[in-house]
Amino acid sequence: MEKELKERSLKSHSGDGESHTPKLQIEAFIKYSPGAIAMVDTEMRYLMVNDGWYRDYGLKENDIIGKSHYEIFPEVKEKPEWLDYHQRALAGESLRADFDSFQIGDKNISLDWKLEPWYHTDGAIGGIIMFTEVKSDEEIVERRRKEHDNVLKTLLNEMEDGFAHARIVRDENGKPIDWQYINVGKGLEKYVPVPPETLVGKKVSDAIPGAIEADPKWLDIFNEVATTGKSREIEEYSEVLKRWFRMNIYSPAKDEFATIFRDTTVQNESQQKIKSLNQLFEDVSKMARVGAWEINVETQECYWSDMVYQIHEEDPSKKILVEEGINYFHPDYKETLEQAVNNAIENNEPYDLELKLVTAKGREIWTRAIGRPVFEGEKLTKLQGLFQDINDSVENQRKIEDRAEKLKLLNERFTIARDAASLGVWDWDIPHNILEWDDYLYDIYGLKKEDFSNSYEAWYQGIHPDDRERSNKEVQECLETGNKLDTRFRVIWPSGEVRHIGAMGKVINDSDGNPVRMLGVNWDITDQVAQEEEIKSLNANLQEKVEERTEALKKVNKELEAFSYSISHDLRAPLRAINGYSLALKEDHQSLPETAVSYLDRIVVNSRKMGELIDDLLEFSRMNRKKVNHSEIDLTMLVTRLIDEIYEDSREVITLESLPTIWGDRQMLEQVFSNLISNAIKYSSKEEKPEVIISSQEEEKAYVISIEDNGVGFNMDYYDKIFQVFQRLHTEDEFEGTGIGLAICHKIMKAHDAEIWAEAEVGKGAVFYLKFNK
Repeated sequence: MEKELKERSLKSHSGDGESHTPKLQIEAFIKYSPGAIAMVDTEMRYLMVNDGWYRDYGLKENDIIGKSHYEIFPEVKEKPEWLDYHQRALAGESLRADFDSFQIGDKNISLDWKLEPWYHTDGAIGGIIMFTEVKSDEEIVERRRKEHDNVLKTLLNEMEDGFAHARIVRDENGKPIDWQYINVGKGLEKYVPVPPETLVGKKVSDAIPGAIEADPKWLDIFNEVATTGKSREIEEYSEVLKRWFRMNIYSPAKDEFATIFRDTTVQNESQQKIKSLNQLFEDVSKMARVGAWEINVETQECYWSDMVYQIHEEDPSKKILVEEGINYFHPDYKETLEQAVNNAIENNEPYDLELKLVTAKGREIWTRAIGRPVFEGEKLTKLQGLFQDINDSVENQRKIEDRAEKLKLLNERFTIARDAASLGVWDWDIPHNILEWDDYLYDIYGLKKEDFSNSYEAWYQGIHPDDRERSNKEVQECLETGNKLDTRFRVIWPSGEVRHIGAMGKVINDSDGNPVRMLGVNWDITDQVAQEEEIKSLNANLQEKVEERTEALKKVNKELEAFSYSISHDLRAPLRAINGYSLALKEDHQSLPETAVSYLDRIVVNSRKMGELIDDLLEFSRMNRKKVNHSEIDLTMLVTRLIDEIYEDSREVITLESLPTIWGDRQMLEQVFSNLISNAIKYSSKEEKPEVIISSQEEEKAYVISIEDNGVGFNMDYYDKIFQVFQRLHTEDEFEGTGIGLAICHKIMKAHDAEIWAEAEVGKGAVFYLKFNK
């Protein structure tokens, strides 16, 4: 029983498969440590004690191992606080107290105690180590201290792992700034650049200058343990020593820490390499969409990696047998795979096939299956291999083949087009200055192959002297900017004949943006240039005729202007006379018959209308000559002023919403809005409740103003007439007017590069729209 319990207890606190401290060292550490030490399991049964435990508590050797602590000290059960201490320690907490009192029978003793949990290799708490020191006289304390120093020195010299016991050094504010070594083990010599014995009594900053600054985390870790008393197990990298260490750290006294540590650099680096290789394999597997598989020949069970399941679009938890795995393949390829598998089994032949697969979701994809037989001795035990999704590469290959076929057709078509258009193709290797021509170019330049040295300079020398500098400059600009070449120049044939050449080209750059090639075509445009010269001559003659006719039109316009003025003046005089005589007859001859008076009234009205018509005609004619003076116009203010000054009596029927600010001729636009508002009021005047709404809508590049009324409207079948002179859709008896107002509006909007249109329905009103560009 004792032997079994001891073997259970001899596990490292480090958590790995190997013990950090050999069994004999632990036994020696417990046996010869000062004070009393006992090691118990989770049931509080004794596993190991030292001589001090027997001595301090009056026990006989070998009579407590395997027994419960509460059986040896039944009075503990009467102490709830001690039961709580034990449970807290078993939960992983480190506990300690100084000068605590403890009743054993009728004897009361004073002692320092500490409880530390110990752990199995799997990390589970195995029990508690209890440290106690009964207070006695100074001689006994001094003797124990010397014993402790001797035993500790022996242990430290024998320990293979590194050991250090140190005190935290603080500044005047209590901040940790350093640590001072109290004891060190000989095993430390493998890890520090100075002899271990020289460290005792020294601060680490003196012994190893720059250590704290280079790696400040260690001071924080050691100070935490020394301050809280809580043990820690860590694995960290030392920037100073350039090594990985696994450490067990505890606090033997206030502001002190002790640590046992082992160099785990090799293991850590190996783990990192394995981790990196696994990650690399996983990344490659994902990128290449390749997975591993294995078949147990005896059980016919398949092992698939995650990627193989992904390729099959199958649930990873599903177990696959050989026959089921083969059934995923397209019927056209099953037999091929079965033959390959049988050949591998019977003839030990590996296989590498491209097969079409039908996934669990019904998709057809191309895959690559690689397999080989595995033997144990002469017995075939399994098949294993790789499985890859190559659908994209197969599809891409097919696309490449399709593109190659299309490129072949394009080349054939280009050849036909080139032959038809007499195009010559050139290819300039810029770094090596090699200019390749096809056969057509030699004909275009009038040269034989042996007469051309295939260099840029040879081409340059063949250009007409007057075009060389410009042509060279255009080529160099293309090389610098990457722009396409589109030019023309002259060449001189060996016979002395001058030919005109058209040229187009494109620069090709390398990955660094440097021009490496230039491809292009040339063609003979001599006949085209001759035609262009002829057209220029014709255009010059045409321009002279246009200027002559323009001058004639100017004279006609002046004559028309004079004629308009004459008409205005000459017609107004007779109209004023007719109007005046008619009014005089009515006033001077009160006894005229009623019929005669009616006739005179009609003469007056129609003469007035004739005057208005003359005014509108003159205004319409002046629009052709009037210049648009642009300025910024707030349309809301413009329309408001018109309503206040002209349409005040109709204010109640007009609804004015916010209008935008635009650029235009203020006087002209006042006339447009005046005409449209006047029409809206006029044509809605016979409604029971007339209504005119003026609003706007903003578009991405324009503003649209609308003037809407609820009047008589008009038939849209006659829409084309409303902006023409003298075209009216209502009779004079219904609504008065000359039929010129909308034509004037149309002409003004056209002068502003703006639009005007209308929508209407008979009996339901009309909407006129004005669209101004922003």
